[in-house]
Amino acid sequence: MKKTGMMIILFMLLFMAGCSNEELESQIEQLKGEAKEIKNEKELLQLEVIELEEQLTRKKEEKNTLKQELEAFSSQNGSLEGALDIYSELLNESEVEFKGVLEAIRNEVGVEKLKELKIFSPENIVVGEQVGDFLVTSVKNEEGVTGETNYFVQFQGEFEIEGELIANQGASGYLFLVDAKEFLKFPQTIEHLSSPYKISFKVANTEFLLEEVGDQIEEVDLTFDSFPLRAIFTDYSFNYVPYTDIRSSAMLKKVVDTDM
Repeated sequence: MKKTGMMIILFMLLFMAGCSNEELESQIEQLKGEAKEIKNEKELLQLEVIELEEQLTRKKEEKNTLKQELEAFSSQNGSLEGALDIYSELLNESEVEFKGVLEAIRNEVGVEKLKELKIFSPENIVVGEQVGDFLVTSVKNEEGVTGETNYFVQFQGEFEIEGELIANQGASGYLFLVDAKEFLKFPQTIEHLSSPYKISFKVANTEFLLEEVGDQIEEVDLTFDSFPLRAIFTDYSFNYVPYTDIRSSAMLKKVVDTDM
């Protein structure tokens, strides 16, 4: 009996020892997993530190480059001012030379002949004169805020031309860019004909324009694209106001074609 009891006690002790070993092994495995996670986090932190150091190095290089550019600009500032002065003088000389060429053209061809070609001089035009098929109905000259003279000349007559519609970036409405071969179909100045920019005017009656082709131009983004148009215009108003958004304008009378 005693022998049996001792065996039972021994068996219980061995069972308890076995449980303790299993728990210990479980804890060891858990600690190994945590250690692995800590190692991974450490490696990630090391990578982040390396990236931050590289960013800091790039910022220092950019700062040094900017400093060098500022120093170079500062050292050249005097020569830049001199270059700007020379450029300004050349512009003035070019303007004087250009005006001389225009005057020579007027003298050679003759003012009356130019008017027959629908070319006029806003400085000398008067109410009642004919410029080609167009009658001058209003003339106004005034000194602008920049010291230059502003010119406003109103014409009576109609003309059919081809060109493109675009959005008027400076204000509301639409601008009509005139095709190069159509320039002399309505009154022009020599200055405008010799300009590198396209001749254009604002469509004065926007509502009528939208009634005629509104559905078609809605399909086109006229801020970046254009809409081809051949139309009849009337009541051309020549408006010359430098350094402003004021444009020449004309009334749309009839849309002739949009498929060109």
